[in-house]
Amino acid sequence: MKSSFNISFLLHTSLLLLTLASCRSSKQSKLDTKNSFEYVYDSISNRDSIEVVNIKKYNIYIDSLIKYDEHYEYIMSGIEEGKIKRETRRVKTNTYTDDLDTTIKIKNGGFGKYTYGNRKGDTLYKIYYHDNIDKNYYEYFYFRNNQLVSASIVYEENSSTKVFYSREEYYSESRTLKVEESKKKIATVYRERVSIDLRKKGIRYLSEYKEMNKDFLSQQ
Repeated sequence: MKSSFNISFLLHTSLLLLTLASCRSSKQSKLDTKNSFEYVYDSISNRDSIEVVNIKKYNIYIDSLIKYDEHYEYIMSGIEEGKIKRETRRVKTNTYTDDLDTTIKIKNGGFGKYTYGNRKGDTLYKIYYHDNIDKNYYEYFYFRNNQLVSASIVYEENSSTKVFYSREEYYSESRTLKVEESKKKIATVYRERVSIDLRKKGIRYLSEYKEMNKDFLSQQ
């Protein structure tokens, strides 16, 4: 009887200890998971806001619409192509005479500017620009309700699609929501070219689009 009691007591005690250990392990696991998640989440720098996420989704939608609208049911596109010339000037002091020496270098290439809006001609969706004066240079501008929402620059090597510089900007009316820029240093000749006000250029493109379609809209 005493032996049976001892066995029963030991079994009961063992089950109790296992239960407590399991509860403690489960609780600790939950805490660890929570702390781990919070650590990873908090360690992500410059997280996208809901506004930026929505703009990125919108841009993907516009690109898909342009790509698959083969019969131009929703999109009206405009193409401007031609040759382009870029002149660069380098001024430095002559070490022998202390005079300023100016070196002028002229580069020639081709460019293309592609405009996408609705068929009515009163809403601009996207403008895409490309030239190959200094490697392959691209600019992208996206518009929603005729408001600039994002602009970007992509610089690629000539012989490949390897990107050596990029910058993306996201806007909400007069506010800049986010700027993403590659951190790698680039040569002065390229740095000078990318040091532009993308917002200002995008707004100018929008004004030109409205002006270009003003007569067309007045006839409808």
